Amino acid sequence: MSGWWAWGAVAALYGYGFFQRVAPSVLVDELRTSLLVGTAAVGGLSALFYVSMALAQVPAGTLLDRFGARRVLTAGSVLAALGSVAFAAAPNMSAASAGRILLGLAASVGFLGCMVVATRVLPPHRFGLAIGLAASIGMLGAMVGQAPLRLAVDALGWREAMAAVTLVPLLLAIACLMLIPRNRSSQEVQADSPAASGERLDLRSMLKRRSIWVCGIVSATLVLPVNVYAGLWAVPFLQEVRNFPASLAALAASCMLIGFGIGSPTAGWLATRTGRPRALLVGAFAVMYCIFVMLVYGPPLSRSFVYLLMVIAGAASGAMVLGFGLASRGVPEDRRGLAFGMANLVVLGFSALGQQASGYVLEVVAHQDLMGPHGTYGSALLLVVGAGVVGLVLTRLLPSTG
Repeated sequence: MSGWWAWGAVAALYGYGFFQRVAPSVLVDELRTSLLVGTAAVGGLSALFYVSMALAQVPAGTLLDRFGARRVLTAGSVLAALGSVAFAAAPNMSAASAGRILLGLAASVGFLGCMVVATRVLPPHRFGLAIGLAASIGMLGAMVGQAPLRLAVDALGWREAMAAVTLVPLLLAIACLMLIPRNRSSQEVQADSPAASGERLDLRSMLKRRSIWVCGIVSATLVLPVNVYAGLWAVPFLQEVRNFPASLAALAASCMLIGFGIGSPTAGWLATRTGRPRALLVGAFAVMYCIFVMLVYGPPLSRSFVYLLMVIAGAASGAMVLGFGLASRGVPEDRRGLAFGMANLVVLGFSALGQQASGYVLEVVAHQDLMGPHGTYGSALLLVVGAGVVGLVLTRLLPSTG
């Protein structure tokens, strides 16, 4: 049971990272007024979190392997507190940017830490469930960073509300220091894994492992509709193409996120029970992309049916967590942090590129009726469908059992 407590502290840090990731979306007006900047600058400020987090994935994984989860996650929690204070107290755009960069760097160890700690303090058959639960906690953090944060901002002011949450990472730093066991030495790891002890464990050899990159691409393309459609274009698409009111369009987008939070631990549990993660991933691709094509290119559907389909699609995309388990197969324990970082770098990179590329297509083909009644959104979201086909094909390279 103590292992779950240690893992829970890290999962809470991951949830806090998600909270900070989405927080600017409800602070747009306050940030423009306080920092004297425009909307584009606020968007850039928000993006700094993603950029710093993505660039830090491989270094973060290496640090987790080299210094151990206890030290790195404690330091990451302290860094999150510093970033929170810097952002809340920022007198200008430069200081706010520094705070967002610190928060992104701190968040880079959250999900990786969940996976590393799970492999070291939990039974192997609980890994899939643990990672699925971590994804759900991340979604919960994102939900707290929306309506509840808005209520706190209205009651206290944005600086006061953001400063108050600094207490969370400080408490998590203490929890990580007390609950996470010390890292085992490399000699102990190699003694337990004699087959791996003769293998080169340097960064270059790890970067050449094709299987890790394939797992990352499979996970990235399965969750791409969530990150690109639900995370960016679902609301305007449903408003402009399906005539949804703004509030109901936002509810529909949230349904896909809720489904993801449900599907992630369910996929982990099913993979443990069946021992067939590849079959589950293939089924998840089929469900996700059939529904996605129906929602974007199909005839108008009732709003209640759209909500249901969004939940089911989100649940199917939750199976992306299985790719991380497969990415660590055959990797020595003292290199799993790096393996997870490599796979997560692909997921984050695909999300960023997907949003950027779809936005570019929308701008280029604006006012051109290339997809009939579906307008320019249909053209832009074809990129997501194409990526899904690539991901489905690559599942053939994954091991059939695990």
